[in-house]
Order: sequence, then C-alpha cells, then structure tokens
Amino acid sequence: AIPFTTFLNEEGSYKGFDVVAQGVDWCTEHITTKHPNFVFTHTPLKNDLYNLNTNEEAKDFTFPYEASSFDFAFLTSVFTHMMPEDVLHYLGEINRVLETDKICLATFFILDETSRSHMTSSKMNFKVDRGNYALMDEKVKEANVAFDKDYIFDQFTAKGFQIANYFPGTWSGRTENTLSYQDIIVLKKN
Repeated sequence: AIPFTTFLNEEGSYKGFDVVAQGVDWCTEHITTKHPNFVFTHTPLKNDLYNLNTNEEAKDFTFPYEASSFDFAFLTSVFTHMMPEDVLHYLGEINRVLETDKICLATFFILDETSRSHMTSSKMNFKVDRGNYALMDEKVKEANVAFDKDYIFDQFTAKGFQIANYFPGTWSGRTENTLSYQDIIVLKKN
C-alpha cells in the first residue's frame, strides 16, 4: 500500500483486507493516519499458516465491497498461501468487484516445465504433488502452494478474465526475464 500513497490523491481510495491482524494494525497506524482514504480491514479467516482460531473460510468469504466498485485489484503473496477452492472463490469475488476491462495483478507460484526442472535444485521445492497444485509441506498446507500453469490459466478464463501478462519469477531458480521473486500474473476482466 505504501507506494500507492504517492500515486492516489484524495479523490482515489485504497481498500485492503488481510487475515494477519498485526499487518492491518500497522497499516492503519502508519498509513491511514496520514492518508484517510486508505482503509484496512482485518478479516480473521482460517489459514493453517496464519490463523487456526476460527472456522470462517476464504471459500465462503464475500468481499466487503460493492460490485464493479474497483478499477484495480492486486494481491501479492496471497494466492501462494491459499488452497485451490479458496483461490477460485477469490477470483470470482475479484471479478465481481472489478469494473469491466479493469486489471488484477496477482502473484503465484506457477508450475510449468521450466519451473519444475529448476526447482529440484531450489529451496522452493513443491514435492507434495496434488495434480493441479502442489505443496511444499503436507503438515502446513498453506505455507506455500503452487499451481499447475495449464490448470490455473484455464481457471482465470473460466472466472471471466483474460491473461494480459505473465512474468515468471525467480523462486524456482529461473534467472532469465524475471521481474520478481514470485510469478506475476496480470488479468483483465472481460
């Protein structure tokens, strides 16, 4: 959110939510106090990495926003900690709250031929293969979740998006043409 404070003026707004209360509290104290058009909400959803003290699940969560009320959505290091049914539900909610032809930028761990071949020598090794997705650790499933490229790209289309850009990250050991650690997907709402 911090970079957006130099981009959005008082006519724009930023609305974000997270399952980690400490992060929401920090943002509220350090950002909202200076930029009241930036609002952060704690959403205590169940996640086996961050929150086991609830039965509320991401797959049942309705974003607290009106339909077609956003012109940009972004999720960094969110889908890398969510199980497939939760991700699919969130994609539907993102589609609902975005205006037509607007953009969602999200990061993932995408499993394709290149990342699979590189990750055997990387610290990010998704060895618990579940077909359409893979885990690093069976005991803490949502610690790190990777998705098969063909599967997740088909889901983007099924949820009403076109893939505007795909930028593979360095997480698997890939070094060519990378922009970040995680894979970046840019989706445009149909």
